Amino acid sequence: MSSVRQIEPARRDLPIVSSDFTPDLVADLSARAAAHIEAVTGFTVTCDADAQLAADGIAEIATTKKLIDATRKAFLEPVNAEHDRIHAPFKAAMGLCDTARKALETPTTTYQLAKHAAQQKAMREATAAAAANNPVALTTALQSVQDSSPKKTAGVSFSAHWVAEITNPAAVPAEFLMTVPDTLMIQKHATGTPPDREPAPIAGVRFVLQTGSRVSGKR
Repeated sequence: MSSVRQIEPARRDLPIVSSDFTPDLVADLSARAAAHIEAVTGFTVTCDADAQLAADGIAEIATTKKLIDATRKAFLEPVNAEHDRIHAPFKAAMGLCDTARKALETPTTTYQLAKHAAQQKAMREATAAAAANNPVALTTALQSVQDSSPKKTAGVSFSAHWVAEITNPAAVPAEFLMTVPDTLMIQKHATGTPPDREPAPIAGVRFVLQTGSRVSGKR
């Protein structure tokens, strides 16, 4: 394996990828959205006419937001496509590096783990030889301890750790299971209560009334 000098590409050597977008292009849409904020400031509902006025305003706001989102997508579509086109070959090249690295990591880590196991075995043998007052066996065991001592590699350190993968959740012992609130059941209790009444209390749970609206398009 040859040694490769670490380099960084000079910016002047890279192709320029740019977009014609500027924030000024959103100025009209931002002004339109800001006008909605100004129009609803201090708004209250005290009669059916006010409620209908609110509904009309929500429909208008939804139209503005839909226009803003459509404009955003129109600008981002070519940018995203260019991002994906550029990203793909870089990702593939980095994947090759990961594969090559793993091909070196696995056998090296396996070798070092084997040396560590051999060292632990030799240390147990040395302890036993010392307890038995056997100098010959002790000398041999101590030499094995020295020979099997893992050597540090310059520039790179290797490590290994176990990763758990759940293959059968139903078979996992109870001590490894978490006891957590059943959020689905609690939420069902909340949504099953009419909004003009408070849900029956549940210890450790607070209920918050959230409001919303849906634009049907029928006006």
